[in-house]
Amino acid sequence: MLSVEASLPSTLVRLHPGQNSQIYPRLGHHASTPSARSQNVRERNAGSRAYQAALAAATALVARRFRGASPISMRGVEPEVVDTDGDVNLDGPRMSPYGGYAEAPARIFEGTDEIDLNKKEARPSGSSEKGTYFWKMTQDKRFIEVIIPVDDWVEAKDVVYRIGEESEDPMRGPTLELGYREKGEDGKMQENLIIDGQILNTIRREESFWILDEMVGVKVIILTLSRPRMRRQRHDPILRRKTEEERIEPQTWDALLVEDREKPKVTHKVFMDIELEGKSAGRMEFGLFGDLLPKTVENFRGLCNGEYVDEEGNTQKAAFCYKGSKFSHIMGQHILSAGNAGKDLELLEFSAEELEEYYEFFKDFEAQPREVGKVKKGWVVRWGGDLGLGEDMFGTPREEGQATDIDSNGELKQVAEIMGNLVEKGEGAKIWFYKPEWEKGCDMKGGTFKAEGFKVPHMQKGMLTMDRHETQDYQGSVFFITLKEFPSMDNRWVCFGEILSGMELLNKIEEEYEGRAKLVTIAECGDMALEG
Repeated sequence: MLSVEASLPSTLVRLHPGQNSQIYPRLGHHASTPSARSQNVRERNAGSRAYQAALAAATALVARRFRGASPISMRGVEPEVVDTDGDVNLDGPRMSPYGGYAEAPARIFEGTDEIDLNKKEARPSGSSEKGTYFWKMTQDKRFIEVIIPVDDWVEAKDVVYRIGEESEDPMRGPTLELGYREKGEDGKMQENLIIDGQILNTIRREESFWILDEMVGVKVIILTLSRPRMRRQRHDPILRRKTEEERIEPQTWDALLVEDREKPKVTHKVFMDIELEGKSAGRMEFGLFGDLLPKTVENFRGLCNGEYVDEEGNTQKAAFCYKGSKFSHIMGQHILSAGNAGKDLELLEFSAEELEEYYEFFKDFEAQPREVGKVKKGWVVRWGGDLGLGEDMFGTPREEGQATDIDSNGELKQVAEIMGNLVEKGEGAKIWFYKPEWEKGCDMKGGTFKAEGFKVPHMQKGMLTMDRHETQDYQGSVFFITLKEFPSMDNRWVCFGEILSGMELLNKIEEEYEGRAKLVTIAECGDMALEG
């Protein structure tokens, strides 16, 4: 077994800070191709033990990338080679190309989730289709490392590195060209670009840089891309100390370049005809990824069709169908939500004795939740029924089944007073209850099911995803349609499809019906033929 020591070489590539502050723009796709000699070398290396060991070493090198601090800017101009005093250990603080060390902050967050720097976990990684480069996110999630094996004769002066201006799309990074110059068969210098495309996510281009390294006898270019983040100091007045924190912007890294991003295969299609305020507004069609998430897709199809085929091959009526149901929430630049099966609300009928028993429990606001008669633990009283409706604190008339404000003792006392009057009448009562175990709806069979997997990122507007109870891991019929690329939903909710047509209708709903979800109805829905 080959042993690989992950360390920097004794040469670092840098530029004079004042040499040129203009980053070269992308010059378009170059027509030049690798020379026959270079191609032969690469093909020969690809099957060699040293080359394969270098690729393994590349993966090991990236995996061992430490929790170091931000590297210093590398500009897209001709580099010079600078000697350093021997190897630099990658397991400690990162050494910048300009010398000196910068310590990592004490705490690092990605979005709201703190990163455990002592816990080794899998990080996003990948490679080009032909295996010409490899990439992986560092363990601290602050950098993307890209490793490119090159021919032995490549020197720093031969390296081509151009990074474009910031993208107009705020979710996307700049264009990137990285490779090296070589002599063609005609004796003229030409560029062999190993990477040529748009970086999938935004980066700190002024803090991104490359170095030349050598692993197991194979020379490599290592590119470090710095992810967007900000630092702040949190002051603890009790312990009288300050803690430095760094927050990384959540991103989905399922590829290095936009051009390399793979979209799942659509195996089934469904449609939803939409009514707005009772009038036909158009159709949305969705493609479903049945190869990756077969159980989730079959459940969604069953809920659209109103029927499904059981294990014995018999057609069964679905426990719920989306037809005729209304949307639940519309939040601009966020999500649409629909698919509530209505099982989360139930109107219970109490006898006089049952009502008195429940009232004794309810009026004690300090009592811990428990089962009381026919009311299960965790069920919550709602307005309506014999409690009546009235108006909320803002003077707005309440609706049947509307939530009571559990944080307002005033509103709870009002409910208790009404319930006490009903007890005094001795006639029993009908009261609405919210049942949280059904807040995610029900599946086509009337139950719930666990998340099938988080294989598809929420990569764009119009992705179809199941609502999920994260702590108890179950889902039913409630689904979301994303209104933006949504990295913070990845690995939390199961994305299983995308909108294929009807984006104009989706935009209209987002723009005109935010906060008015009940005016949006799924009038008809079902399967569609998959063309091709």
